[in-house]
Amino acid sequence: MLHDIRNVRITENDPLAFQFDYHGCQMIFVTHDINERLLWIKNINDAVHVCRQKRLVTSMLRAPESNLNSVVCQPIGKIFIREINAMNLPLISLEKN
Repeated sequence: MLHDIRNVRITENDPLAFQFDYHGCQMIFVTHDINERLLWIKNINDAVHVCRQKRLVTSMLRAPESNLNSVVCQPIGKIFIREINAMNLPLISLEKN
């Protein structure tokens, strides 16, 4: 998931929220205070950077020289998210997963 996160930024209309883009969807998170928001943004940016670096090194070690530019999408780690409040979520059939 981390390698697909784009544009981690502070929201304009809420001083305690931040947002990022993930697979074309805009995800917004609200924190309790500004320091917590800044810490989350820093930690997510650091994790994304580390994930991309590890993915690059892993793909270079696994791929032959002719395939260095190809991207291998294998999971590297896990992230656990606890949803407290959500609005305007699309309904998804339970039969898919």
